[in-house]
Amino acid sequence: MGRGQYRIGSNLGPLIPSVVDARSNGFDDVLWLMDDFITEMTVLNVFVFWQSRYGHYELITPPNNGSILNSVTRQTIIDLSSTILAKFNVKLVERPVSIHEVIAADRENRLIEMFGASTHCPLLTIERVVYRD
Repeated sequence: MGRGQYRIGSNLGPLIPSVVDARSNGFDDVLWLMDDFITEMTVLNVFVFWQSRYGHYELITPPNNGSILNSVTRQTIIDLSSTILAKFNVKLVERPVSIHEVIAADRENRLIEMFGASTHCPLLTIERVVYRD
């Protein structure tokens, strides 16, 4: 898939123009996609909290497939999945999630929250997502 699991200059350097462009247009960061599937933000892992079409609450994060950095915070949230399920009735799911699923969930009022997490920034709410085909 790539070498996103490493935070090295050759991975982050090419992203700078896109991040600068996003910031000059009023955004804080870029939500990176691979074939319309969410991978991560520039230095944050992504989580999507929603109600599934079947009424179940899910906390979804993209899988650790070599294209993301598996931060300590992300791994801690995954390690706490049984506690999250028991206390909050929220199932943690590691699976690919497309931007189109997120847009549909938002339109259907099922999207509850999106946030980024990393070792240096424990939780950061994603307040809005703008996507252009």
